[in-house]
Amino acid sequence: VCVALMILLRSKHKIGGVIVIAALIVPSVYLVKESYFDRLATLEAPTEEASANSRIESAKLAVAVWKDYPLLGVGFGRSNYLQVANQYSSKEVHFVVHNTYLQVLVDSGAFSFLIFFALLSGAIVWLGFSVRRARATSPDLEVYPLILQTALMCFAITGTFGSRENYDFYYILLMTAAAWRDVLRGCARGEKQPAAEVEPLSDARYQPEADARA
Repeated sequence: VCVALMILLRSKHKIGGVIVIAALIVPSVYLVKESYFDRLATLEAPTEEASANSRIESAKLAVAVWKDYPLLGVGFGRSNYLQVANQYSSKEVHFVVHNTYLQVLVDSGAFSFLIFFALLSGAIVWLGFSVRRARATSPDLEVYPLILQTALMCFAITGTFGSRENYDFYYILLMTAAAWRDVLRGCARGEKQPAAEVEPLSDARYQPEADARA
């Protein structure tokens, strides 16, 4: 819902966007309306719903473990946390924290958590400034920081409900934001971005018979 709202607010075709999203959501909700609204009703008392309550208990357990390993954590990797967490719980722990931020904190400690959070929040904030800067210098490129910021905000929101600290695409997005920073600097200096140079293969280098034998 949050990401859909961000897309609508930033879209030049807001009415069309509302129609498309409604066409996707309304039939889906109608098909599962009873179970869907029953599940929404559990928000009134989350501790009485098994899934929601398990996340609350997992968060409390992660904080308890982190307090004994505040600086370096228990070690990156979910198996480390599961082995240690069982010493703090009367029940056998089978699941991760279900929260990316707490997972980083308990796995890798306070220093790594600060770096992780600073990279995520810093990239989101900087991309917001980058949108305005691109709008002033290169309006046709404005869409790129918007896309990156929306994707990172999606990760930031969903990270509250699941442990995705090892999600590789998140780190690809961070590197893409770093690459965009260099592109924007070049545009501000009036530099044209060079096209990728591909060296054609000569007849001497291309040997299909050798490739077939290999």
